[in-house]
Amino acid sequence: MARFGSIGTQYFDNAGDPLVDGHLYFYESGTTAPKITFADVNLSIPNSHPVQLSAAGRQPNIFFEGSARAILTDEFDVQIEARDPVGGEFQEGAYSPWNSLTIYDVPDIVIGSDGNVYVSIANGNQKHDPTTSPAYWTQLKEIRVWNPNEIYIINDLVQAANGFIYASIQNANLNHAPPNLAWWTTIVDALPSTGGVVQGNTASPTPLVRITQLGTGDALRVEAATRPFVIEAGGRVRIGLVNNQNPADRLETSFGNIAQYTFSDNAAVNPYDTYKSRGTAEGIHAVVQVNDVTKHLRSWASDGANYLQVGSIIFQTDAPVVASSGPIPIGTAPSRFSVNVMAPSVDGGVTPGVLTERIRVTSTGNIGFSNTGLTNSSVRAGQNITGNATAAQFNATGIVQSDVASAHIYLSGVVSTAAAVFVLANLIHFRAGSAVLSPGAGSSVTNQIGFGVGNNLLGASSNFGFRSDLAAAAGVWGFFGATAQNAFGGMTKFGSTAVPTEVVDVQGNVLVNGSVLIINPATPLGYGPGVGTSVVQATNKATTVAINRASGQITMNNASLAANTAVGFVVTNTMVTLNDTPVVTIKSGNTANAYHIQVDGVQNGQFVISLRNMTAGALAEAVVLQFNIIRGTIT
Repeated sequence: MARFGSIGTQYFDNAGDPLVDGHLYFYESGTTAPKITFADVNLSIPNSHPVQLSAAGRQPNIFFEGSARAILTDEFDVQIEARDPVGGEFQEGAYSPWNSLTIYDVPDIVIGSDGNVYVSIANGNQKHDPTTSPAYWTQLKEIRVWNPNEIYIINDLVQAANGFIYASIQNANLNHAPPNLAWWTTIVDALPSTGGVVQGNTASPTPLVRITQLGTGDALRVEAATRPFVIEAGGRVRIGLVNNQNPADRLETSFGNIAQYTFSDNAAVNPYDTYKSRGTAEGIHAVVQVNDVTKHLRSWASDGANYLQVGSIIFQTDAPVVASSGPIPIGTAPSRFSVNVMAPSVDGGVTPGVLTERIRVTSTGNIGFSNTGLTNSSVRAGQNITGNATAAQFNATGIVQSDVASAHIYLSGVVSTAAAVFVLANLIHFRAGSAVLSPGAGSSVTNQIGFGVGNNLLGASSNFGFRSDLAAAAGVWGFFGATAQNAFGGMTKFGSTAVPTEVVDVQGNVLVNGSVLIINPATPLGYGPGVGTSVVQATNKATTVAINRASGQITMNNASLAANTAVGFVVTNTMVTLNDTPVVTIKSGNTANAYHIQVDGVQNGQFVISLRNMTAGALAEAVVLQFNIIRGTIT
């Protein structure tokens, strides 16, 4: 509701005299539609239209809803002044419906068309619908004192009798006193110093507790003397440490033991960074000693009633080159680690297995498997080969470093078989030694493979299943099969190290002391891709053509060839010798049965093609020919 004018308001004409019996006309803002005004605040007594001023030029009480267009005239209805709009939110009062013609300022409050409350965040705010103009309006959320007679909808906020703030999680929420978690969820709890409880409904899509830290301070800090629990603004967690120790850490703790329980039917990987100092206070560095355990990781498994240790990994400082005890050198930390697993029970579970060291890796890179004596050995394996029908004594992976510039050999060794009655189907050497296989008594080996290559030997620029770098010399063979059978399943190149393009790809001459037989009737004898080329004859049908290939296509000039007339042209070709046979056929571009073609002469480096028009009329066609050279000899 708007009240127009104020007490003592008096109107004057242009001469400065009181506007005796003047008129005030009111219209809906922006229109010529008359607007009803009232003489009382309850809007029950209509004023006349226009509203007449007194003999002193003063107005009566004028009330109306919303905004209006006002026109001031004299008693003869001569216009003196007009204003549009008049009235407005300051007259309507807060929580009035938003009016597109009203000019709002900060912090005017209105009710939007969606029923929500909005506050203006800009001055001169006109014609900006609060439901769609976030640059001009901000929605207000009221916190009401809960009333059993009020119907609440989702996200309505109330303060309960316990002082906590709750949000409704259902519509039609009537007479359900919070904290009834079927209808309400806690969003703010002011916990007393003696403790308190955060209550909420975990089925709600709204988080029970949400902390948004926009500054640089901690998001959450729970003090416990000098052992706080801290969640920093960036999400890092500290447990028991006043200050973070490493900006790269996501979780830091000073407690001696950490227990992790994983209840899952699949594998889980949980990495940790651990640090060891002999300092007795946080942040104090004190050098560790040789053989200090820097971390002992243990893993446990449930047998249905108890947790049993299944293995451990121990990280220790190792002895440097110059000393076997004492502090480790500054700037370096030689180390070793060992892997310990629970050995199987020897009697089916009556006697527990023994935790046994299975792998040790030293600071110098030596590795031991089931045998930790590593003297004079880079790798030593003392375990028998068993466990599967196909078993490998070593399965090597790693990264070759830059100082290894010539060659890296994964494994070189000689193995044998146990003295037991069994058949080893395949014994595959990665690199076979010079010693002769000596099977144990009662055993035998079906196949001994000197070099076996799997189908995943890939990833390099060139991948060789077998490569010999032996230079040609008397008695030197890159590959020698003696009289044994040989089989090559893939394409094979002879005479060159280029990539083969056919099953048998030969660079150079092939000397055959026997017959070459083609036994597939669907496979013709001929030249392969890359041998041939094509050329177009210039000027006329007698023009010489140059094409230096063993096979190719010649497109003749389309000059006219008279009836029953022959024309010959020279084909220069460095591939042709005197005893060769050029075979020429007509491919296309010709009238059917109109021509006869033949080779008239062959010399070193050239041959002559003769084409005759067999018809009774002249023909002007670009005849396309195909030629193939067959090598010949007279010796």
